[in-house]
Amino acid sequence: MTLISGLIDCHEHFTGDGGMDSMDRLLNDTAEEFTLKAVGNCRRALMSGVTSARDVGARYAININIARQAAAGAILWPRITASGEWFQFPGTWPAGLTRTTETPEELLGESRT
Repeated sequence: MTLISGLIDCHEHFTGDGGMDSMDRLLNDTAEEFTLKAVGNCRRALMSGVTSARDVGARYAININIARQAAAGAILWPRITASGEWFQFPGTWPAGLTRTTETPEELLGESRT
């Protein structure tokens, strides 16, 4: 028997499922659908040996709620450090995918909410 320490995934989007039509799903899935995907993806990561992960962005800040639930021990998932929602300046990503800000000051203000 071999014992190894837990793996750390440094770039994860637990609410996504990748694939050719992932951008369509990112734009059209509901918060409930994203949450269900996150449940499955978090469990799959833990069963694969990932004990810590950095979720680098999710719509509706679902990854923040997931991280809080995992930290509270309410669910058996990896320890998650979550960045929350994506922010952008106009024209960077499709409308509706991110929270759009117009100025550096607005971006700073939004990141504090």
